[in-house]
Amino acid sequence: MNTSRAPLLRMVLVGVLALLVSACTAPPDPIPRREVPADSSVDPAAPCSREPLSAVDDAPSNATTESPRVDVSFDRATRTITLARGENVSIPALSQEVNDSLLREVEPGTWLLNASITVRGGASLQISAPDVRWLRMASGDGAVTTLTALGGGISVEGSCITSWNDDTQRVDEEYKDGRSYLLARDGATMTIDDAELRFLGSGAVAGE
Repeated sequence: MNTSRAPLLRMVLVGVLALLVSACTAPPDPIPRREVPADSSVDPAAPCSREPLSAVDDAPSNATTESPRVDVSFDRATRTITLARGENVSIPALSQEVNDSLLREVEPGTWLLNASITVRGGASLQISAPDVRWLRMASGDGAVTTLTALGGGISVEGSCITSWNDDTQRVDEEYKDGRSYLLARDGATMTIDDAELRFLGSGAVAGE
């Protein structure tokens, strides 16, 4: 090998290596934000487009309607229902543990949630038809309710979940001032099967 070319070859190799490292570590381009128009065919007063397939079946056998092991509390300051213990606790079972004004059945299979729900680790909440064909989450004028799993689990099977303004008797279509939403984090799990989630979430993005 020609020793006079060795320094040049080393410089080329170093340059190539630097380019490869730079390409691997460079942050990806941010995903561009895209505004998607609402589906004009959806009626804001009746947003659930179909009868859930599960509604014709019996209630899931693993849904808990009564359980002495359920641990539920309510924080008036934050208007939050916390489910700290209990597996596959159903919405009807949860409603038995709280005030009727917070979670109630307004029509057969239709429930109105007027407080946020937090599911802690070691607990799980099941929202399923036919017990819950439609869960309305109170939302409007900047006030929202949330369904949040913080280490726990939330399962949605065959149900329709939407935001809901009880004063106007329609969903919350104004997403810019905040709107009800579902969230799972801190090792939590959320499964959604044969369900509809409509008119949820807001337009706020972290860092804006």
